[in-house]
Amino acid sequence: MNRRINIITMLIIILAVLIVFAGLAVSSLLKTAKTIQDDPMSAFETEATPLILESTAAATPTVSVVPHDVEYKGTYYEKKESFVNIVLLGFDDVEDRPDDGGNTDSLMVFQIDFDTATVNVISIPRDAWVLINEYDEKGNLEYTYHTKINAAYSAAARKQDRYPNVLTAIQNLFGVDGLFNLDFDYYCSIDIKDVPQIVKVVGGVPITLDATIPNVGNAGEEVTLTEETCEIYLRDRSTGEGDVSRASRHQQFMMALAKRIQALGGKKAALTLYDDAVRYIDTNLSLEQIAAVASMMDDINVDSISLYTVPGVIGNTTYERPGSHFGDYRSAYLVDSDALAELILKLYYEPIKP
Repeated sequence: MNRRINIITMLIIILAVLIVFAGLAVSSLLKTAKTIQDDPMSAFETEATPLILESTAAATPTVSVVPHDVEYKGTYYEKKESFVNIVLLGFDDVEDRPDDGGNTDSLMVFQIDFDTATVNVISIPRDAWVLINEYDEKGNLEYTYHTKINAAYSAAARKQDRYPNVLTAIQNLFGVDGLFNLDFDYYCSIDIKDVPQIVKVVGGVPITLDATIPNVGNAGEEVTLTEETCEIYLRDRSTGEGDVSRASRHQQFMMALAKRIQALGGKKAALTLYDDAVRYIDTNLSLEQIAAVASMMDDINVDSISLYTVPGVIGNTTYERPGSHFGDYRSAYLVDSDALAELILKLYYEPIKP
């Protein structure tokens, strides 16, 4: 693959994944097969190397008078077929923690529906209490226990097991005790510490503050986040509901950044972002899959993207990992399973009419 194609590949990763699929006309940059443009979902239907190492038992269709994938509170549902999930991960201080790679302090699931040309973004608070696996240096499963989801990446000792372990934790969360069977195979990641570099090269990001943040601005004020203030904005947990408010703020920032890049124009954004941002991005999306996403982005308006947060409350629980801290109290984000099930049914399933 020549350098031009490499540049285009990484550019589209940035524009189509990192910045919430901003709707830029990046598909015009691609000389890709017409079949992908006509049927973008086909790029995600090829057999891939499994990423999920261990997971809870998957939900299976139940034989009944009405064929269905899920039965919930007396209603039958079938799963939509035309969507794909891409997980965006924001890491905290990757370079400062070379041994475990840092924590995933920002987790968002992008559900892309190719039939309806819609995008939904579901934020997962970093303290969400979920089932994760822990692997040793040889890749062997050591423990399975509930803990905060931001620990899933570092719970795998080998680097090649870390992304799959995060995806497994998200699959466990969205499975809601085996009720649902959703796939999470694709990711795009960046170190949060590197985001200011992207803000710098786009000339700042205008945003309206939802709360007063010291050294940034007051609630209701429209400010332009700079290289210095954007990191304060993204890391702040002193306002609202702590990590829950921060997850919402990450969503707002991504929307504002997407609009800023739209304002630059696709070609100018390409030239502006590539050299400064490409080295910070990691993804397992193939060129064909990126092209498939790009092919539908011309029709997406940033304001039409729906934002959600995994429902729950901050509360107390007990530490489950075997060791000296087993049984200690922990403050965590306790997921509301019923409310999460309702959200998943809304986004991923269709009720079957009798």
